[in-house]
Order: sequence, then structure tokens, then C-alpha cells
Amino acid sequence: MTRINAPKHCDPTAYEWFEKCLPRLDTTRGLLSAAVAMSRHAMKDANEQKVNDLIAELANQVRSRWHGASTAGLLAHLHHTLFEEAGFRGNTADYYNPRNSYLTAVLSNRQGIPISLTLIYKAVAEELGLQVCGVNAPVHFLAEVRAPDDTFLVDVFHGGRLLTRNEARQLLESLIGAALPDDDRLFEIATHTKWITRMLRNLQSAYSLQGAFSDAEAMRELEELITSVELE
Repeated sequence: MTRINAPKHCDPTAYEWFEKCLPRLDTTRGLLSAAVAMSRHAMKDANEQKVNDLIAELANQVRSRWHGASTAGLLAHLHHTLFEEAGFRGNTADYYNPRNSYLTAVLSNRQGIPISLTLIYKAVAEELGLQVCGVNAPVHFLAEVRAPDDTFLVDVFHGGRLLTRNEARQLLESLIGAALPDDDRLFEIATHTKWITRMLRNLQSAYSLQGAFSDAEAMRELEELITSVELE
């Protein structure tokens, strides 16, 4: 990987760390690592091993209780652990706070926005053998859990609600304030590149709203790194 320019705004450690994550971005561990690296820009104590340990601890709590075979049963235990015991929830009171997009802060505060909460959900669920994809819906982000016998849409931001496609479309309509077509393209599966790019763009918007334009530029520099890798 060839770096085009040194960062002018991004924390150098975060920049270098993020850059090293990109070759393995197609894996869940790589996506998680990139999200932790982003956090390093604002949180100098960001530590990937601590994040991995917390994810493993949450998965072990679920594993210690689940002794069945059904995906629905596993999801019930997963949701009880994450949303009732650990208290993960959407930060509706301070939605545009940049910390809602930083994985280390979300793990610490148990609050975030849909896309960061969904990443934690995916990481824990996949430790348990589930397959989870991000759903790159307009104005919202959902999880899709795939099992041999069924597929589940999960609204992690709202306490892990299980949704049908129709219910999810109605949710999006309520958020947008307009009718939407009955179209599967509303529920496009997010590649990991699109996932991390959307997280960076959320941060650019959040920082711009605060007038923190240097930090917004820092996130744009990280996004440009992704583009430079795609062009190689």
C-alpha cells in the first residue's frame, strides 16, 4: 500500500493504524479493527485488545446460558445479554455526538447510533457462530441475521427488535417522513468498505455540525485512504 500524503488533520497513529487495517477489511475482525483505529483520533486510549476482550466476554455470557439448537433461541439469549443486561441502546438524547460513532466509546457508554451498535452486535453474534450482515438502509442501519432455516432483520438501535421487511419499510418511512416503494434495494447489504465509509461520513457530518472542521477533515482523510487502496 502506498500512502499518497501524510495526514494534515488526522491523528498520525490513528491514520497509520487505519491504513494497516484496510487489507483485511473484508473480514469481521478487520472491520472491527478499522473502527477501533478510527476511535484513536479522538480517544488516545483506544485499545484493540480491550475491545476484543469485551466482545469475547459478551459472547461468553450468552454461550454460558444457551444450550439449545435453534437460531431463535440463541437470538433471544443474545438480545437479553446485549440489551437488557449490558444495556446497549440508541442514544436518542444526543444522537449527533461524534462519540456515538467511535466504537470504544460505544462499548464504554453502551450508547451509540445504529451503525456502530450494529457492528458490536455483528461481532458478538459471529463469536457465537451466527452470520450477520449490515443492511445499508436509507437514514438507518439494520442487521440481517442469516440462518439455515430463516433470515431475521434486527433493529439494534431500538433494542434489537425483530422486523419483517414490511415493518422495516414502515420504520424507514416514519424516519424519512415519506412513502417508500416496496423495493428490496432499500435493504442493500453493506460491504465492509461501504460500512466503514458510512461510519466515516457520519463522523464528518457530526463534526461539521459542531463546527469542528479539522476533525471532519481528519475523517475525510481516512476515507481517502480507502479510495487509494481501491485504486491500487
